[in-house]
This record gives sequence, structure tokens and C-alpha cells, in this order.
Amino acid sequence: MNDEPTVDRPEEPLPIDTCAQLLSNPVRTELLTMISAADGGLRYDHAVTKLADQFGETDDHDARERWELLLHHVHVPKLADAGVIERRENQLRLGDQADVVLDFLDEASRQ
Repeated sequence: MNDEPTVDRPEEPLPIDTCAQLLSNPVRTELLTMISAADGGLRYDHAVTKLADQFGETDDHDARERWELLLHHVHVPKLADAGVIERRENQLRLGDQADVVLDFLDEASRQ
């Protein structure tokens, strides 16, 4: 039995091709930008509403349900699996790998 405390090792930064793949979709790019701009995180339901507004689908209940499903099953898991965001209950926050992807996004926007 080992009584030494375990030390969390920092994860390797995401490879550039992973950053590019994550940001290749405008929904994920906008979602990450919104979470980054929100001090302390962004409520999930607000993200759904803001993205529906951003992409022009605001007044339709079915459209909102599509956005909820799309975020829940596609975009949030992709970003969360890469460590870019975290979802805790109804809150989306930046994850450990967010800085790498945000730096990549910033650099790409300067090109």
C-alpha cells in the first residue's frame, strides 16, 4: 500500500490539429467564445438561447429543442472530452485545455 499522495500531472496541451478540428465548427467556436466572455461560466440554458439567436432560430420551439439536442449530444461533449470546457449541472465553464484552444483561436483570427 502506497501512502504517498498522488500528484495531478498537468495534461499535455492539445495538439494543433485537435484545436483546429474543435474550432472548425462555428457553433463550437461561438460557444467557447461565449463561455470565455462570461465571468464564472455560462448557464447551459442561456447558451442554448444565445446560440439560437446567433444563428437565426429564435422564435420556434422546435428550433430550441434542436439546439438543446445538438449542444447536449454533439458540441458540449466534443469540447468537454478534449478538456476545453466543463459542464456541471446547468453551468458551462472553461476547462484545463481552454487556454490552448483560445490562444489558437486568437492566433487564427490574426491571420
